[in-house]
Formats: sequence, structure tokens, C-alpha cells
Amino acid sequence: MKEKAINIIKFIITIIMFFFFSRMLGMFFRWIGIQPTMFDAKDYGYVDTLLELIYAVVIYLLYSKNMNKDFADTKNSFKTFINRVLKYFAVFFVLKIGSAIVTSIVGFAIGAEIGESENQNMIIKITESAPLMMIISSVILAPIVEEGIFRLGLRKVISNDYLFIVLSGLIFGLMHIFPTDLSLSVALTYGITYVTMGIYLAYIYVDTDNIWINIIIHALNNLISMLAIITMT
Repeated sequence: MKEKAINIIKFIITIIMFFFFSRMLGMFFRWIGIQPTMFDAKDYGYVDTLLELIYAVVIYLLYSKNMNKDFADTKNSFKTFINRVLKYFAVFFVLKIGSAIVTSIVGFAIGAEIGESENQNMIIKITESAPLMMIISSVILAPIVEEGIFRLGLRKVISNDYLFIVLSGLIFGLMHIFPTDLSLSVALTYGITYVTMGIYLAYIYVDTDNIWINIIIHALNNLISMLAIITMT
């Protein structure tokens, strides 16, 4: 019971940090007379990387025991680890493409023009201005942070497999969309792909019980996205 309470407190800490720290930092900047409009996309790239680094350190400090154990298991069976990563990533990639097609179909059905989400547009804009910072942030730090919170941390709170998979997928998916200025129907349509990825990542963690498999798959997905953005610019 004590361990459960500690895990709940840890998860609450990470959620508050992830969703509110940057806002509190913005409020502090405005309080000392620095307005967000004074920052350009390159500045946001550096700030984003610094914040992700802070989050990653906090995640590791809170869950170092689990992360170190999973890393040791990875080293002890590296070939098996790689094979599992490739197998799960292949399915992940197919699901991502399939969900993108479904998103387009739903968008057409509701009469909405579906392009890049607001989250993706922001990533593209920052990547064009600070590509190295975004690669460090998106490919190295963000997977540790997001998998640490929405898979490892949430799993410590929810033991039921099905409930964990659904909640993890929904929280992970919708936080990439909201808050937004889009209408609810369009926002939820954009959320299809993110929720699908979140649900499958949660399933992977339930199936493997190794957070580093999730982190590497997440990193590979973000790396492909970053390379695509850089290639197009």
C-alpha cells in the first residue's frame, strides 16, 4: 500500500512537471518583463531542449531502479532486444500509416481539410530554425520523458492491463492535440493517429515489461519524422 501511494505521488509529480512547468516558466518570464513574442523559433528550440533535459533527469531520478533493471536486461540479451524492437516497430509503422489513412477518411467525412496537426506544425517550424536542438529533444530526450511518464509511471499506478493500455493511449494521444483552437471534431480527428500510437506503445510495454524497448521505438519514429522534415527543408 505504501509503495502504491509513493508511485501515485511520483506520477502526479511528473504530470504536473510535464503539463505545467513550461507554463509557470512562461508566467515567470512575463513577470520579469520578458514576453513570449520576443523569442523566435530558434530560441524555442533551445528552451524546449533544456526543458526536455530537465524532465528526463527528473524521470530518471524517480524511476532509476526500474530503468536500470530494464537496461541491464537489455545488455544481457542484446540480440533478442534488437529483434523485438524491429518486430514491434514494423507493426508500429504500419499502424501509423493505417491510422493516418483513417484520419484522412474521417476528415473527408466531416468536411475538414486534414493536413499537419498544430503540434506537428510547431515541430516543423522549430526544426527548420534549430535542427540539432530538435533532434536532441525529439529523438533522445522526448522518448525518455514521454515513455517514462505515460508508460512506466502510469503502469506503476494502474495494474489492470486493459485499463492501462486505454488510458495511456488516450492521455498520450490527446495531449499532443489539446489545448487547441481547432473545433472539437477536427481536433479529435487529428487525435486518431496519436491515440493509436499511444495505445500500441502501451501494449508493447505490457507485453515486454521493458521501458527501453518503448523508448527506442519512440525514438526511431521521431528520428524518421525529423529526417523527413530536414530533407524537405
